Amino acid sequence: LREPSDITLAEESLLQDVQWLIDQGDYHGREADKKRLEYINNFRLEVYGAVVTGPVRELEKLKAEKDFYHYELGPVEVWNWQTEE
Repeated sequence: LREPSDITLAEESLLQDVQWLIDQGDYHGREADKKRLEYINNFRLEVYGAVVTGPVRELEKLKAEKDFYHYELGPVEVWNWQTEE
């Protein structure tokens, strides 16, 4: 996300998705999500980080972006690209 409008769109999308889950689902944590959504609606959502997954070489390209300044490598899983039949 680069432009402020992109972040606003992502925030709106998150809020809509959580509301949809609350309205449509019966799942463990639903009541907590209701409280989270109420809190966000009252006090605003502040974006301060992101989790990005993908191929290592593609992620390395993010280092060239001036808006990204702190990186941490999380767990790595080997992906089996061959399908077993």
